[in-house]
Amino acid sequence: MNPTFYRVTHDDVAFADAWAPRFYKWLQINKPRLMMDGIITPELLARSMIGEIAAAKFFGVEHWALVMRGDKAVDQITEDQWTKLTGRQDPWDIIVEGWLIDVKSSPPPFVMLWPLSKNDIWFDKHFDLMMSVSVDDDDRTRCWIDGFTTKDAFYRHKLVAGPDTHKKLIRGTWYMEKRNLHVITGDGPLLRRIALRTRMDELVKKTIATGLARTGRMARYCKCCKPGVRFEDDQWWCADHKDMSGFVGYDADGNFIHYCHCGKLAGNGYGVRLLKDQLGEWFCDEHKPPKEQMDEAPQEEATG
Repeated sequence: MNPTFYRVTHDDVAFADAWAPRFYKWLQINKPRLMMDGIITPELLARSMIGEIAAAKFFGVEHWALVMRGDKAVDQITEDQWTKLTGRQDPWDIIVEGWLIDVKSSPPPFVMLWPLSKNDIWFDKHFDLMMSVSVDDDDRTRCWIDGFTTKDAFYRHKLVAGPDTHKKLIRGTWYMEKRNLHVITGDGPLLRRIALRTRMDELVKKTIATGLARTGRMARYCKCCKPGVRFEDDQWWCADHKDMSGFVGYDADGNFIHYCHCGKLAGNGYGVRLLKDQLGEWFCDEHKPPKEQMDEAPQEEATG
């Protein structure tokens, strides 16, 4: 399946061009280790920002730079705002359907790569998915959403640049061919988010089945970036932003959790058949129904 074409605005490109040299100077002062391979340039940083903005608009979600920038033109951004924009250091770029996504930008015929200077912090960087966006260097409003892979899958299936593999990369750089990514399509942001959610639901089931979910690399998050749980509205919320009363489901690490309608953790479950995706009803000891009431219908009882 081919990547999906998406065009950003000339204002987006102008913003990226104004932000990049400031961020470059910030990196030289605050993150000199990341500059050791000499590959990072203002031009590369501008391309990265364009790719992030394209991905955010493609899915119709917030991007931190667009939020902080607001409706202001580049020449209207204050020095204080520039300071906040250049100092923002979250390890993810956008949140889509509860997944923290690290966007990687490159020219169309290239690969999706992880910078060699960041190899030693791979396990410390907190994100779930890597998404590749191609940016046309001749017309940087022209972008393609190449697709995504999970952080775990990238690490397990990565290729390593060497003299006999990818000579355009520094030896030791991790990379993945774009043709091996999961492509996302859809007519409009909503359908694209649904497509990502559907594909990730499939991948999560496989991940839980192989025991990888408990590594913490397959978590989903509330809008505040805390690990969340999924509710009937198909949104992920943490306890600070949603009443957990009566919730039965899985937490961000794939653990099965269950609450009574009173909001307490529940240890008495009825009608629980996890292998058939029947999560049942759960009650705390105080609100546990009389046994004769539960015996009116054939159900299985569980404790946990």
